[in-house]
Amino acid sequence: MDFFYDLFTDSFSDTDRLLHYSIFLTAFLVATSLLSAVLLTLYLWRWRHTISAERQRYFLLEKFSGTVLFDYDYATDVIHFTPNAAELFQLNATTHSGFLGNLDALETLYAGDHDTIKRALTGRMPDDNQDLLIRIKDSRGGKFLWYVVQFKYLYRRHRLVSVIGKIDNVDDQKRHEETLLEQAQRDGLTGLYNKITTERQIEQAIDSKQDGIMILFDIDDFKKINDGFGHLAGDNVLRLFATCLQRIFRANDILGRIGGDELVVYMRSLKDTDVVTAKLEALRQMMADQLKEGDMKFSASTGIAKFPQDGDTFEALFRAADAAMYRTKRREKG
Repeated sequence: MDFFYDLFTDSFSDTDRLLHYSIFLTAFLVATSLLSAVLLTLYLWRWRHTISAERQRYFLLEKFSGTVLFDYDYATDVIHFTPNAAELFQLNATTHSGFLGNLDALETLYAGDHDTIKRALTGRMPDDNQDLLIRIKDSRGGKFLWYVVQFKYLYRRHRLVSVIGKIDNVDDQKRHEETLLEQAQRDGLTGLYNKITTERQIEQAIDSKQDGIMILFDIDDFKKINDGFGHLAGDNVLRLFATCLQRIFRANDILGRIGGDELVVYMRSLKDTDVVTAKLEALRQMMADQLKEGDMKFSASTGIAKFPQDGDTFEALFRAADAAMYRTKRREKG
């Protein structure tokens, strides 16, 4: 630069050369600054264009995938959802201030899952178990569907800053699993609980320490039915009897088949045997109504045991009910 400057300023005085040198240097610096600014502007424009294109592709992919992402700010109680959440979850906005503070008023989320959601978003879930199942109302049918939420905690200086994660619909999978579990718990012939599930359910009811009554049923002369009319006839008797039980007893009562012709009902939260007497009379009447003319007639013996008076385990109650049944049979035969 000095060489060109000397050629240009040989004819000038020292003062003039100094002035022109300053002007030339200033012009050079201005030009360099302008060029840098232009290059920086082009770089920023290209960067923003790239980010914009990536964001557009991301939003398009998100709409097709059905996956909703979220970012929860722990300090401000603000949660941000990706735009597809508005349509999938019936949300008026994808950013919610005071999210946990107003959670109980959000009808989109199943009320029974609120405590689980609060624990997850306030850092009370272990780092090795950061996924949970919740129910969210379907925007089309209005019923609650199952979703899995997978999330991670972000910390700064060992303090929780935010929770980020994704939400995926797993309703079909969950319903399928529930169907398989239900089938595994049911007796294939009667549709009542099988022996293992019946015992487990009654033990859980006993653990609640609430009063209850066990009723044991035994089809009278069931072997004669099988031997005289065939096993198909015996199966029909069991199915008919199970259907009557399901219609007579309450939805929260435990109904199971625990042996070939042995069925049991456990009535939760009950200690009044008058209720049981009324149920048994209604059962007898329904069985009589269900049997058409020409159908094979049958009857069932019963034995009753009360919790906790007659036993505090399934086995103890079963023995007490079985003993009561055979006392009744002896009286009827005698």
